[in-house]
Amino acid sequence: MPFDEKARAQFLFGAALSTPINEIMAAGSPRCAVAFLGMRAESLFRLPETRIVCDISMGNTSDVALRALGAPDNPNLRHSEDLHAKVYISDRGMVVGSANASHNALGSSVAPPRLTEAGLFQPPGTQAWQDAAAWFDELFESSQQVDAAALAMARERFRPPALPRSAIRPNSLLDRVRAAPEDFAGVGFVFANRRLHKVEREVLIRKVAKDRRGGTPGKYFVERWKDGCFTGWDEEDVKRWPREFFEFWRPRKKLHVSGYLGEEFGRPGEEDFVMAVENWTLLGHAFKGAAPSAADVAAADAALVDRIFATHVKDGGCLFASAEELITAMEALPQV
Repeated sequence: MPFDEKARAQFLFGAALSTPINEIMAAGSPRCAVAFLGMRAESLFRLPETRIVCDISMGNTSDVALRALGAPDNPNLRHSEDLHAKVYISDRGMVVGSANASHNALGSSVAPPRLTEAGLFQPPGTQAWQDAAAWFDELFESSQQVDAAALAMARERFRPPALPRSAIRPNSLLDRVRAAPEDFAGVGFVFANRRLHKVEREVLIRKVAKDRRGGTPGKYFVERWKDGCFTGWDEEDVKRWPREFFEFWRPRKKLHVSGYLGEEFGRPGEEDFVMAVENWTLLGHAFKGAAPSAADVAAADAALVDRIFATHVKDGGCLFASAEELITAMEALPQV
């Protein structure tokens, strides 16, 4: 049923729920008590005076959204532990329902909502609207500002929503990560468009082999690590680098996807490096045994990888040390 703001009260569901919530949040004295703020939630709250109370304890509010909304310096952005309400209220009316402030629940200008939500609209001045306004004021006064400590908690606990398995594209590794991050426990993801020159790579490999393995290194290590020599990364990246990882390498804008097993990692005080060997079984594990070719995976994920490079990859490379880190980065990509 389409939204009718002249109605005394109105039940709304699906895509028809987004319009009144957006219009209410754009009117005077906007207030929102909502359990979870998802990626790009800031697009819903266009007025700086909007007062918001959310929950960060349950792990479904994005620290990226909180920062976009002004945390830790926004006194109107607060949190209350175990808040599970979804109340949107302003001088234009009120909606109480099931929808969190996320694009999955409310959709966007370019995509409809993915989840089926429902809510009840009440116009301003009704008893229900007055009761909700009074309740919100009490909640706001008893809640805490989203400060630096709250941001850190949100980042630690946030788990991005999984992609429905029905939405997985054939041959897409990134879709499988988004649909089942638990299948990628302990696995990292490297996005790179830089490599050492062949001669420089051989010098570094021989040095690492000699220092770590002893004796005079021969061609064995040069051949073993020639495609898995990662250097020029920050020391913190090397410290966080998982032993198993996928690499998305894009020389001259052509994508290559490989799985690796790290064998040697730079120690503090050394040149920062990772030496790894290709591990093709990683791809088989990701696809439950029926793995497509690396070229097929690259073709399926090329467009999404391009967006990740454009948004997140600086100075030649970026490490996501877990599936959750990668999903958070993908959720933060600008919509197309």
